[in-house]
Order: sequence, then structure tokens, then C-alpha cells
Amino acid sequence: MDRDVASELAGSVPELAADWAANAEDLDLSTVALGHLARRLIALSDAKPTVDIGPLFAEVEVRLSSGDAITRDILITGFLEALQNVDAGRADRWRAVLGPSTAAAWNALNRLWAGRMKPGEWNAFVSGAHVTFTDAD
Repeated sequence: MDRDVASELAGSVPELAADWAANAEDLDLSTVALGHLARRLIALSDAKPTVDIGPLFAEVEVRLSSGDAITRDILITGFLEALQNVDAGRADRWRAVLGPSTAAAWNALNRLWAGRMKPGEWNAFVSGAHVTFTDAD
């Protein structure tokens, strides 16, 4: 992917954009950059809990709901999976800002790692199949 998706997303939250400009690394691989963005977002959210992170998640929602398989894959495996891994145990803080497509991706990741989703189902989901999963899944 040619674009720097992580920097574009960081730009949707002014406080994160400033932090990102000073701390951005690993921009050569989109998934790695998005993982780094997730870590920066967690740090910002911990340091300044009143920062409005809604615009970033609104942008992720738009890109997940309308993006191609490559875009969906890097957002899910780069950004959302990093949030789940780095901030394990505090999923509720992120669920509150997830839109429907982002929540479906979040839940699909949980199903995949729990062994309740086969690789073929995962690939279909990432390709844009409209499958939704509940929190209980």
C-alpha cells in the first residue's frame, strides 16, 4: 500500500497527530506502523483520558466498511490487533468507540485467535464478507 495510513489516522486527533509527528517509526510497513500508532494511542489515552479519540475510530470505521481487502487487512491486523494485544484486559475502553464494522472486526479477531473461526472464514471476512459477531462470540 502506497499511502501512510497510520499518519492519516493519527491526523484525525490533534493531540495524537502532534505525538505521532514526534514519535512515528516503522512507517515502511503499514501493519507495523499501525501497531505503533495503536501503542501511541494507548499512551495518549492513558495520559490524557479526556482526549476525543472518536474521530480516529470514525475514520477506521469508514475505511473498514468501504475499503478493499488490503485496507481491511492492515487495519484489522495492524491497528485493532495491536490494541487487543498491547492493551489486553482493558477491551471495554475500546469497545465503547467501535462502530459496527470495527466491532465486527474486533470480534472476528477474537474468534480467530480462540479457534472459533477457520482461516477460510477469516479470509472471507477480511475480503469484505458482511459477517457480524457478537461480543459473546
